[in-house]
Amino acid sequence: MIAVDLIAWLQPIGLDGDLAKAEPKRLRYRILHTTARLVRGQRRRWLRIPVTWTWAEQITAPFNRKSLF
Repeated sequence: MIAVDLIAWLQPIGLDGDLAKAEPKRLRYRILHTTARLVRGQRRRWLRIPVTWTWAEQITAPFNRKSLF
């Protein structure tokens, strides 16, 4: 139930475009199955998403915004 609630709130708050209206199956394929690397450097942790991934821009857009509201 927690996972369903997280996905339900992620869509209107954090996603734009077609992912904000997508079904859970499409979200799993596009977001949760992303091949990414968690790397450490400069005393921080970075999530490296390949730029060749088709939906890389849609995944990183919410993090690049100044505020969510």
